[in-house]
Amino acid sequence: MRKHLLTFLLFVCGLLTVSWSYGQTTIIEWGFFVNGLSTGGITGNTGVNLTTGGAFYSSVGCGFQEAISNNIDAGDAWTTGSFKTTGYTNIKYTFNQHRFNNGPTQFKFQYRLSTSGAWTDLTSNYSTSSTSCTGYSVTNVSFPSAVDNQAVVQLRWLCITGRASVNPGGGRLSKVKITGTGSACTPATMPTVSASPGTICTGNSATLSITAGTLNGATSWVAYTGPGGTGSNVGTFSGTTLSVSPTSATTYYVRGEGTGCTAGSDGTTSVSVNPIDNASFSYGAASYCVNAVDPVPTITGLGGGSFTSTPPGLSLNGGTGKIDVSLSTPGTYSVTYTTSGSCPNSSNVSVTINALDDASFNYSAASYCVSDADPTPTITGLSGGTFSSTPPGLSLNGGTGAIDVSVSTPGTYSVTYTTAGTCPNTSNVNITINALDDASFSYGAGSYCSNDADPTPTASTAGSYSSTAGLVFVSTTTGQIDLSASTAGTYTVTHLTTGTCPNTSTQTVTITSTTTATINPDVCDSYTSPSGKTWT
Repeated sequence: MRKHLLTFLLFVCGLLTVSWSYGQTTIIEWGFFVNGLSTGGITGNTGVNLTTGGAFYSSVGCGFQEAISNNIDAGDAWTTGSFKTTGYTNIKYTFNQHRFNNGPTQFKFQYRLSTSGAWTDLTSNYSTSSTSCTGYSVTNVSFPSAVDNQAVVQLRWLCITGRASVNPGGGRLSKVKITGTGSACTPATMPTVSASPGTICTGNSATLSITAGTLNGATSWVAYTGPGGTGSNVGTFSGTTLSVSPTSATTYYVRGEGTGCTAGSDGTTSVSVNPIDNASFSYGAASYCVNAVDPVPTITGLGGGSFTSTPPGLSLNGGTGKIDVSLSTPGTYSVTYTTSGSCPNSSNVSVTINALDDASFNYSAASYCVSDADPTPTITGLSGGTFSSTPPGLSLNGGTGAIDVSVSTPGTYSVTYTTAGTCPNTSNVNITINALDDASFSYGAGSYCSNDADPTPTASTAGSYSSTAGLVFVSTTTGQIDLSASTAGTYTVTHLTTGTCPNTSTQTVTITSTTTATINPDVCDSYTSPSGKTWT
């Protein structure tokens, strides 16, 4: 680093002019001895290239070293690589530029504080029309303060008006030097930095800590993602700690900084980032009936975790996630799977347990006679199902459950109602179809004399007897006829049963009155009675 405390400029005209420049340090300069690399400056600024296409380097013509380009034209530029002004303020520039023959005549001097992006003008368009060695010359012109204390600075001399088409010439650049006022403060020492924890899960934070180091003249510790203040500015430490939340493995470069003070050397530490566990899982369906096969989830993420559910009521195996649907209370539950890997995570699935449909129904009676009105069931559960019966023989409407008793074979049947809802269910009701009572009966003969023994009928089923007028019963319960008290004639006797399904049957009975015949024993003759009997 070279301090120019006193600079003497001698002019050939014989006059001595003295220019004083206090405290200015050469930040970077180009001598153009054999190439376009910088030949002086502060640490880190040597070997920075300044070039344009086809440049060569010579002292021919003017007696001092220059960068010469035969090809520079409108749109081309002399451009520097990146250099730094860290720790320096009051930055100034010096350069000399001219042309030969009919070379480019207008340029613009620009800078930027990054390696890409837009350029900022330092000058308006200026002319290099002179072919003398002085050309366009500037000395110790100040940059904007934005250039002070920067980690990256680039310069360019942009050609605005290019070469003439007749006898075209080239451009010449020399005496390029950048100076600045150095900081009077002592830079910070290189800090010792640690990260706790050194490995985090995505979304978590780590704390960077300064465990050793002195700020000296600097005012704070600052972290970057690149060395020497490059990359992203992560933040300024609060005292000796800084919380960071990287999304991927990151090395942090920490140095002491302060306005007007040269930044200190980097101390480094790294934080590794592990992705959070994949907690993905699913069941085969979103809902299950209480009589379904117990479902087991499929874990598509990291296995070996545990299952929980809310609200209470779901019978869940915490290790496998298997649900016992028959023991679970119907309802909707949130099942959570939590991994147990290095970066635990959880995910939720909603599962609904549905009760079986209410298949309740009933008939108004448990048994019916084949002569009854056809019964239709009352469905007290979920309607819209179907009816069936066993064994065969019951005439049943499958849609309504109505029974045609007159067409049904007497017997006992199980009628089943099956719902058609979310969780189909069945219920059964026993129905008995009874045949009509056997009302058959019989007297010993179809006719009787009024003086015969009173007849009693034989019947399969008990009941009561009745007749048209004139016939007298000893008992209407037994059906015995009082022949002597009855009027001779033909009668219809009706037997009405008193069994489960009452029935009737009839029989015709004729009663004949008794006739007394007197026969003269001295006379030989025959006699026919009213009943048709003949005596001789």
